[in-house]
Amino acid sequence: MPYEKFWQLDKQEQADHVWKTLFMDRSPLSEACRGVLTSLNKLGLETGPNQLPAIRQWFREQPLESFVDQCMDLANLRAICMTNSPFDPQEKVIWDQNPTRDERFLTGLRLDPLLLDWNSAGKHLKSCGYEVDEDFKRFVMPGDHTLSQGMEGKNQPALFDGFPSANLCLSGS
Repeated sequence: MPYEKFWQLDKQEQADHVWKTLFMDRSPLSEACRGVLTSLNKLGLETGPNQLPAIRQWFREQPLESFVDQCMDLANLRAICMTNSPFDPQEKVIWDQNPTRDERFLTGLRLDPLLLDWNSAGKHLKSCGYEVDEDFKRFVMPGDHTLSQGMEGKNQPALFDGFPSANLCLSGS
């Protein structure tokens, strides 16, 4: 299926196509496919090629909180660290609402824009009240926790992470 056609499908049609391609048209040999099948099996679900409707129905019937508990128990996890970007406007809207959090979900703040797109990141920081110089070459971050403090009470980051590009060059000026 051409790339453009795939993205014109609705989410269920995309999922149907992926299921058919990865699990019906060929043997699911990849690690990712085996992981899906293993997860479904651990949840007690049948994984035959025509089981997608039953799998969907099962997931629709699961209460979110008990499903998260079940998955974490099966994986023997006490906590999960997810990444959040203070530079993503969609995420910022959610965190500004100060949502109730499940304390098992720890937060890592994605700081890639600081390394990869400083002009946009600088403008964003300035709009959030941080002191940023006029040419966006530098911003004031007293200590090493001001950005974290700005998110405090919202997502209380457990770590900071970022993935700089291979051609990132940091200068001493």
